[in-house]
Amino acid sequence: SLTGMLPTELGHMKALTLLMVDNNILTGPLPTELSQTFSMQQFFAENNSLTGTIPIEPTTWIDLQIFAVGDNKLTGPIPTEIGTWTSLTLFSTRNNRLTGTVPTELALCSSLRSLDLYNNSLFGTLPTELSQLSALTQFSFQQNNLTGSVNDILCSDTMKTWEVLEGDCLGDERGQVEIECECCTLCCNANGSTCV
Repeated sequence: SLTGMLPTELGHMKALTLLMVDNNILTGPLPTELSQTFSMQQFFAENNSLTGTIPIEPTTWIDLQIFAVGDNKLTGPIPTEIGTWTSLTLFSTRNNRLTGTVPTELALCSSLRSLDLYNNSLFGTLPTELSQLSALTQFSFQQNNLTGSVNDILCSDTMKTWEVLEGDCLGDERGQVEIECECCTLCCNANGSTCV
């Protein structure tokens, strides 16, 4: 198992297209120098103990297809610069400590097929612009602090079949629902103790 921090020298590997460091004991932040790996297409760093924020200079990763950093301790917002990752097909930040709102710029990732925001501290409502993601068939957003109705955003296209659509759309013991979702494939209550 790898330990320690991701070296800043990774930024010197301009032709690097794939970095896979899942299931290790890596700590510390994602180095901002990673944004200098101009050819990056797939970045996997799930199940570590990475901290800090998602690098705020991701605009050079225009060919990035997969960004998977689930099961870490990342904080801060999803950077709005994510809208420059127009080749992105999978984005996973599940089981982290991200805050802020879901950025409208995600809608610019027109190739996005899988979006996993499960179990963070995101708040507010989902942006209506997400309805533009016609390729999106897997979306998990439960166990956050999101509220409101997603019916007009995610359920209005009757021709669309969701493989995975998971939210906090199950009422609590008082019948209160955080998210209204008529087409979710899985509904959970706010604390995740019950899902149907």
